[in-house]
Amino acid sequence: MSDSPFDASQIEPFDASQVEPLTFLGHIRKRPRMYVDPLSGDAVLGSALAGLLGQDTGGATTIVVDVVIESDGSASVADDGPGLPVTMIRGKTHAEMILGMALTPGHNRLAIANALSDWFIADVHTAGFQWRQRFEQGQPTTPFERVATTSQTFTRVRFLPSTELLTDGPIALDLHRRSIKDVMYAIRPGDDPPTKGTADIRLHDKRSRTSGEWTVARLLPGW
Repeated sequence: MSDSPFDASQIEPFDASQVEPLTFLGHIRKRPRMYVDPLSGDAVLGSALAGLLGQDTGGATTIVVDVVIESDGSASVADDGPGLPVTMIRGKTHAEMILGMALTPGHNRLAIANALSDWFIADVHTAGFQWRQRFEQGQPTTPFERVATTSQTFTRVRFLPSTELLTDGPIALDLHRRSIKDVMYAIRPGDDPPTKGTADIRLHDKRSRTSGEWTVARLLPGW
């Protein structure tokens, strides 16, 4: 420890103008490795997949989730559940908060996938309407709004994992059960999550023109 007296004159001036305000999505983009590791397309896909698997399914014990990897490296994940809730909370729908705000850690997975994507589109079919919102680099470019009427219920998210932030590579998922489960739990390694029912995951990879299907334990909502 130095005996030199502290010289306050060497401290650079700092004021409020130097503070960078960040949204929750902005913080994820600023410090991505706090939320996923490795920084890869697989981790983003895992966040989206686990985010939907962890939602309330309206009492169903088995759900179906379709995962499609497009030839351009983008992906979509869709479930056959009741759709993200659109009840109002503090002036926003619950779905908007799930997609872009800080909630409990287990509820942040869709927001993480959103923030770490070049673009991210959520389509929610529930309560007689289709709702949609688009984000680019973690910034909403449209409001969460009704775009059509529908008799269906499901949630689908489509996204292109960030080519700038994900320095550990794009989606590289192969068609093995082990890989599917690893991706599901990518941002909570080593945990033994509580489960409730099962999910049938159907994967179609347009890059290699291959498909596969697995039944896995489904996470309890909020894990």
